[in-house]
Amino acid sequence: MLEVVNINFKNGSSYEGEWEDNRPNGTGIHYYPNGSIMYTGEFKNGQRDGIGTVNFEAGGKYEGTGNSYYPDGCTYKGKWKDGKQNGWGVYFYTGVGKYEGEWVNDDPINDSDYELDQR
Repeated sequence: MLEVVNINFKNGSSYEGEWEDNRPNGTGIHYYPNGSIMYTGEFKNGQRDGIGTVNFEAGGKYEGTGNSYYPDGCTYKGKWKDGKQNGWGVYFYTGVGKYEGEWVNDDPINDSDYELDQR
């Protein structure tokens, strides 16, 4: 049964939102221990899933269903599953080049699809 909760975790982070089967399911907000927002959006079976925004503690953010912007200037545009880069995507390395292809659990699965900047 879906309910709305406000829970503090042992690691100091907290969650406010829809809860089912003893974990986040539906829409909610996950906070860092310092109270700033870590993630706001959709959850499924305790994982980020669907539309949402991730705010990284060191700066940068992941937006929507496929774009991630990192503090070092790198960018990922592609598919996500269970909070990780999964499926087709392009990772742009700042000043170096890009990888375009399939990803599994945040790892590119074919090293030959790198394209380096020729500047």
